[in-house]
Amino acid sequence: MSKRELVPLAKTFRGTLPLGGAYVSEKIDGMRCIWDGGVTIGMAKRGVPWASKVTLVDGVCTGLWSRLGNVIHAPDWWVEQLPRGVMLDGELMGEEMSHQETMSVCKRHVPDSRWQKVAFHVFDLVDKTAFGGRGVIRLGRYAGEANEVIVGSEGSALLRGVAYYSNIDYAVRYDKLCALMAGVAYTVGRVVQQVQVKDRGEVEEAASAVWNDGGEGVIIRGRYGKWVPLRRQTLQKLKEVNDSEGVVTGYTAGDGRHEGRIGALVLQWGDVVFEVAGLTDAEREVVTPCVERPGQLTNSNSVHFGVGRVVGFKYRGLSDGGVPIEARYDRSRL
Repeated sequence: MSKRELVPLAKTFRGTLPLGGAYVSEKIDGMRCIWDGGVTIGMAKRGVPWASKVTLVDGVCTGLWSRLGNVIHAPDWWVEQLPRGVMLDGELMGEEMSHQETMSVCKRHVPDSRWQKVAFHVFDLVDKTAFGGRGVIRLGRYAGEANEVIVGSEGSALLRGVAYYSNIDYAVRYDKLCALMAGVAYTVGRVVQQVQVKDRGEVEEAASAVWNDGGEGVIIRGRYGKWVPLRRQTLQKLKEVNDSEGVVTGYTAGDGRHEGRIGALVLQWGDVVFEVAGLTDAEREVVTPCVERPGQLTNSNSVHFGVGRVVGFKYRGLSDGGVPIEARYDRSRL
């Protein structure tokens, strides 16, 4: 069986637009969310083929799913305002909330009053055949192991009554989405505005405007792109990147094919201690193999990064606690 993601994922923009032109929109820094048209409302999570099987404590389904196959427990009054029989792809984001607070609200198993400030920022209509078809869905990792679920014919059967949007260009889907969401309360659901661009300069101009306004970046969607739950060139992202330097204080043990080697560097940056990813296979070499569990601090010594060495790193922004987000090793600062 072929492997896929639960949702489409963006590649990094390298300057070349998808063939046929593209749309650009602000990248929403919230919680990725799929609305399944309401087909799973009231079902037990264990009975849903695309649900993560790592933990079943999520209980009863709401029709809303995270990108890792977990139930999002929005309140009933909120869910009731979404359109039935049509699948939507977007991001949940709280008004005047940071990314961390939005995630905190959306991950609660018992929804609270803060959902009054959460809106579903919708940017696409889901192709139900691509979402629920046969295959192996990758749902991240858990305890160092790949978390995957196998979907057979039961996925398509569950979505039988949902609207069909297969093999439709994004330009057409966007028009249909705008018409559909016009009947949804703005406080609950809204369409992410798309602007057509014709070249790299217009993409960078749009990104600069977002960055100047404190935003994360932009998403570029190919005009003729299809909804496919993979990482493809028809969906790209351009984010602002910061860089700095920190002091190596330790290492974590790797997992999967990196078992026995370094998983990440642990850096001290001012008063903050955090992990930095992005090492090559060669850079993960250790004097003696790591014996600790994946992700734990290891007593093994690195061949290339001694404790006390100053290294460069790139990062997207800072968390509420001042920790660099998506920190990766920057070998250009050697």
